[in-house]
Amino acid sequence: MQVLEWRITTPNKNLKCFSENKFSYSNKDLLSYHNNIGSNLLNSNLIENPPPLYPIYPKTRITWTANKIDLIELIYAWEKVGCFNYGNVNIKEIVAYIEVVFNIDLGDYYGTFKEMRNRINRTSFLDKLVRVLNDRMDEIDRKSQ
Repeated sequence: MQVLEWRITTPNKNLKCFSENKFSYSNKDLLSYHNNIGSNLLNSNLIENPPPLYPIYPKTRITWTANKIDLIELIYAWEKVGCFNYGNVNIKEIVAYIEVVFNIDLGDYYGTFKEMRNRINRTSFLDKLVRVLNDRMDEIDRKSQ
């Protein structure tokens, strides 16, 4: 059995995007298959307007510039609450996705999570987010009175 894979490059590794199992074919069958694909491409609009090889992101790239531990704190909270795919995604998949989206290498996120569990204030970043968001809403409320 032959496994065909397409990959995109992340800052720290290759992320497997798509995998398809195919039965092995002889060289003659493969050559015929590829010739048919080539003929179909030549007869189509795909040559002039190829589809993007990766998802189209906004022109402005957003890079995570706060502490890595803060992002890891968020990721573990999101995973526990089930924020992505109705909770049907594991921490490894979320981390891989966030690394691509925010252009960051989170390294040993599991080790970092173990360190977070030993902190006096285990959720310092989440606590800070709650505090500043409440302050912002309070400020808007004061201005509107």
